[in-house]
Order: sequence, then C-alpha cells, then structure tokens
Amino acid sequence: MTIQPLRKQETSAPFYGAGALVGAQTGGFAIMHGTLAPEGCVIRTDMFEAAFDCTARVFGHAEAAQDAIMAGDITDGDIIIMRGASTEALTAISRSLDIMGLAEVSIITDSRVGHATNGYMARVIANVAPSAAAGGPIALVRNGDTIHIDLAARRIDLMSDDAAKGAQTFNAHAPKSFAPGERYARMFGA
Repeated sequence: MTIQPLRKQETSAPFYGAGALVGAQTGGFAIMHGTLAPEGCVIRTDMFEAAFDCTARVFGHAEAAQDAIMAGDITDGDIIIMRGASTEALTAISRSLDIMGLAEVSIITDSRVGHATNGYMARVIANVAPSAAAGGPIALVRNGDTIHIDLAARRIDLMSDDAAKGAQTFNAHAPKSFAPGERYARMFGA
C-alpha cells in the first residue's frame, strides 16, 4: 500500500470525496433527514429496500426488546426503537433477531454505534439527531406508529402529527452553537 492524497486514491476505496455516498456502486452509508431526524441519521443503504413503511416497536431497555423477540412478539416489518442504548445492548438485540431469523426487522437509535460489533449492526439506523434527551422527535415515537423510509429521497419520517410538531418545535428552538461557553450559559443562565 502506498501513501497518497485521498483524492488521488481509486474510487473503490472505502471513503472518497467529501459528501460522497460511501461505496456508491454497491451500497454503503448515507445521511438521511426527515421528521424523525431533522438533523440527520446514518443508514447502511445496501441493507434496505428503496422505500418502505414499518411499524415502530418501542423499548426502554435491551432486555425487554430481547424478551419480545424471543416470545415472537416482533415480526418482519417491525422496527425496534431504542433510545440511548449502548453498543453492547444494540448488538445483543441484533443477535436475538438473527437467532429468530427476523431478517426484515431493523433498529432505529439515537445512539452512536461502535464499529466492534462483529457484523451484527448491519440493519441499524443510528445517530438519529437530535437525540431523545435533546428533545428530538425520536422521543415522540410510540408503539404502532408508522415510520416511512425512502432511500432515494434520503428521507426518514415518523408518520404522525406529533412528530411533525416535534420537528418544527426543535428547529424553532435549536441551539445555534455548541461552543462550550454558550452551552455553559444555557445550562446556568449566565
């Protein structure tokens, strides 16, 4: 392997060009926006259909999600919502899905997903921003809500009036900067 500037490397390299879709010929990763993720989320494009609707199944912790999977309460076409979950918890849920043969079930999370997941994180839509803790629309998702994903349009939308209102409210009150001094001022009213 030779060291050369990134822009001179062949286009089959894993990452090329700012803003490019990674691995564009065979899939890769894309940033999507919508009422569920006004500031974006990361999706692995080769694992999903072009456009589809799915039913949200919301869980507060990994054990509850795993119990539902093993009990047969999760079916293909569902999408598991996990807010603030660790990489280990997401990996455990993904393993349970594999054990039960649920290849058409995905996970949406506002968590950051680590790379050391042994291949179990293929169908995870991660880094949904703003997070639930920051008042993002992912906090509004309820069991049975419909989520629409459209890869071509790069959209991920929660099909409910509450989500649209939540996205508008967040955008209207979103902080303009994350500079440490401004964050301190917001937290302590200085």
